Amino acid sequence: MIINIIGGVGSGKTVTAVKSISEDVNKGIKVYTNFNIELPHETITLNEINKYPIITQAGRDYWLQKFSGQQLAIYIDEASNWMDARSAMTLQNKNATAFISQIRKMLGGNETSHLYLISQLKKQLDIRSRDLTHITIHCSKKISGKLKGQDKITIKNTIIFHEQGKIIKTRFVANPYFELYDTHELIQ
Repeated sequence: MIINIIGGVGSGKTVTAVKSISEDVNKGIKVYTNFNIELPHETITLNEINKYPIITQAGRDYWLQKFSGQQLAIYIDEASNWMDARSAMTLQNKNATAFISQIRKMLGGNETSHLYLISQLKKQLDIRSRDLTHITIHCSKKISGKLKGQDKITIKNTIIFHEQGKIIKTRFVANPYFELYDTHELIQ
């Protein structure tokens, strides 16, 4: 399943992903990210996607070997850096969108395996990745009092299930998750 996490600068996109990663790790799901996090994970990079293009046999074999037999979750922060709508014809963009469209087949019918694309604007992402999305999570942040002497940050997520036409709204306190990643890390 492909899930987009969308929101403006500082809206809680990455902290929403970090909360989800924490839940995945607790369920025993193997996590891959393109950003550093203080939870068990492996790194996935754009260089790796370009080195092993999924549209080649060698690339398919590489990714099948890497991901086979696992429940997994892949989190790509600043996904528009990998597949920007304005650079649709570049080799990098073609490799990244081919990865997105083909990796979903490897994730296939496994209900616990997901690919998360995190971006400020959904329209920044290449149209192919937008069209393949099953769920979109819109994030917004609110300061709601104090928690241990610091601002209590609440993240509101509006979750849209595209195929079912269903919308769910959730909230969570983000403060415990901020210590698990660097909010200022530059993402490839």
